[in-house]
Amino acid sequence: MKCGLSVRLLTPAVSPLEVALGDDGHLKLSVQRPNSWLMDDATLRAHLQRFGFSEKEVDTYLTLLEHGEAKASTIADAAGVSKRYVYSVSEELADRGFVEVDDHVVPTMIRARPPDAVIDHLVTDAEAIQPALESRHTQTEQATEQ
Repeated sequence: MKCGLSVRLLTPAVSPLEVALGDDGHLKLSVQRPNSWLMDDATLRAHLQRFGFSEKEVDTYLTLLEHGEAKASTIADAAGVSKRYVYSVSEELADRGFVEVDDHVVPTMIRARPPDAVIDHLVTDAEAIQPALESRHTQTEQATEQ
């Protein structure tokens, strides 16, 4: 039996909160963030570079996100890079979990993975290395100035 209950609440100092009853009978909560919460382009680029992206990789990945899925030539034209570079960087981004490359079709199609899946992948990787990092970390006392 399908139940289509959906409630939209406006909470003070927070964006609208949507509560819905899913087909499985569980409540699902979601916060709808206004565009003003989105980070500016320069900050987004800086964050991607902190994850090891070069400027050209940032251009290529952001172009892929905007297109969703496209041929290498489309991405190359939009990002201002060569088609050969798009193929090369797409394989790297695929290895890192950011895109999927379908080379079983002609022409090869490159698809940006959904951002939530990318973030989940990054979080999983970070959580996987946490115990090893903690086991190697030596606690030291901070020197206090006198």
